[in-house]
Amino acid sequence: MRWRLILAFLAVILVTLLSLAYWLQTNTSDVVDNFFRSGGNYGAETLVAELEAHYAEFGDWSLAEDLVTINFKGPGPGMQLQNAGGPPQNTPFQNRPQMNLVDVDGKILYGPSVDIYPDELDEVVLENSIYLHKGEEIVGYLIPNDIGFFNGIDYSKSLGTRITSAALNSILIAGGVSILLAIVFGYFLQVPIKQLNDAANDLASGDFSRRVEIKGAKEYVALGETFNYLAESLQSAEKRRQAMTADIAHEIRTPLAIQRANLEAMQDGVYPIDQENLDLILTQNEKLNQMVEDLRLLALSDTNELTINKIEIEFSNLVSDILSQFKLQAEKKNITLSLSAENDIQTFVDPGRISQILNNLLTNSLRHTPENGEIFLTVTGSEKEISISVKDSGPGFPEDVLPNIFDRFYRGDSSRARDQGGSGLGLTIARRLAEAHGGKLTANNHPEGGAIFNLTLPLQNSK
Repeated sequence: MRWRLILAFLAVILVTLLSLAYWLQTNTSDVVDNFFRSGGNYGAETLVAELEAHYAEFGDWSLAEDLVTINFKGPGPGMQLQNAGGPPQNTPFQNRPQMNLVDVDGKILYGPSVDIYPDELDEVVLENSIYLHKGEEIVGYLIPNDIGFFNGIDYSKSLGTRITSAALNSILIAGGVSILLAIVFGYFLQVPIKQLNDAANDLASGDFSRRVEIKGAKEYVALGETFNYLAESLQSAEKRRQAMTADIAHEIRTPLAIQRANLEAMQDGVYPIDQENLDLILTQNEKLNQMVEDLRLLALSDTNELTINKIEIEFSNLVSDILSQFKLQAEKKNITLSLSAENDIQTFVDPGRISQILNNLLTNSLRHTPENGEIFLTVTGSEKEISISVKDSGPGFPEDVLPNIFDRFYRGDSSRARDQGGSGLGLTIARRLAEAHGGKLTANNHPEGGAIFNLTLPLQNSK
């Protein structure tokens, strides 16, 4: 991983350096040549521009003498203008050679060398002079007064070669430094990646307690925090899985043990094979079947395969029918069941699943409401939702129990709940069914005492 990262850096550096070297090789000589051709080495760019503008306007050099003499007329070599009683004053023409204007045929038109070189100048001299253009066409030349200095050496190419050579040397030095930096940065960038990779391998092998502490760039730190969050979630899920497996084994063991004990007793002749003992075994078998069905329903919910078959119903009538099924159980404990429901609430729901929700809520309330207590059901509707509350006059929930009410196999008082037939799955199933309808189910303690469940469902006018 480390070397792949370093090689990637080196590839980028190499491509960049080669591109830069190619650009310098192809462009430096042109830039230097253009600088020489425009008189830049003599500070004559302004004169070149004025002469080219003059030719573009008049079409010849007949009136260009003043331009040449004015631009370069000044003190002779070694002379300086003097201020009255002051120090020597530099002029804009000092150290700047006088120039000769030459036509395209090589004849000097104006300048200090016009009498010295009356004939046409050599091509070598013209090729190394300053070109004057009209568009792409060469219309004249500017040559310094010391024409003999032009001996055929192409100084622009020589200077361009030196600049290119110096630039390439700089590129090589920069490339070497970049390679060293790439190796160093590659190492430091690889460290957190390797740390995360090792931690991920531990996580894959089942060590969900693995955590990482990443330092450095904020992106790596954020990645480390995300990894730790993932590991925490997996560890929590594994703990829940282990706890659920233990709970399932424990819940199944009880009815199986009762069935086995009764069957062995009847087999040994201790218990008679009569209706009473058979009913006891059948009851335990039904509890076992119900638990298996509850677990199957939760498994479907976990995989989003829970089937919801919605039909249009009058919701208050459905609640009233469900409540009537609990009258006999309530009468045995002298518990009063009350219903306050708005009429004509038409909506689309799965009546079977809604019955499961309310059955679980009412069963829980009856289990924890003492004799001579009360259970109140309220149904209200609005433009967007239906609200159902189930309130009992029991002791309510201990505050430390409330956050876990809807967890699988959770009981505030496990022994009492199991003795009374609870599997610890009813409230979990109720919430899952509410969510499958697009609603929500919550549990709280009522300010006046007792527990209250609030079920909210969306009001739907169609499937």
